[in-house]
Amino acid sequence: MRSENIADALGVPEVVKAADVTCQAFPVQIEGELHDGRRFYFRYRFGRAGIGIGATDHDAVRDQRGDVEYGGEFSGDLDEGEELREVFGRAWAARAAR
Repeated sequence: MRSENIADALGVPEVVKAADVTCQAFPVQIEGELHDGRRFYFRYRFGRAGIGIGATDHDAVRDQRGDVEYGGEFSGDLDEGEELREVFGRAWAARAAR
């Protein structure tokens, strides 16, 4: 997975302004900025994915919960492309529903 700005790869360009992979696997971690200026944190580990949102990176990390199950309990990596789009999209929808 690339480490430069992958905002377009996440599939929600109307929401995500910038996104960087900070860890590629076990866990997959992506941090970035939303168009409204808030920060977000995505994490996928042990077959669970979630997104946190906050005013700062620290707040976003604290807000994150593993809301979405994908893969098995020992899953911890995602291929860039459709798999990443699907899991990020599902996690985004779960976060929006909170």
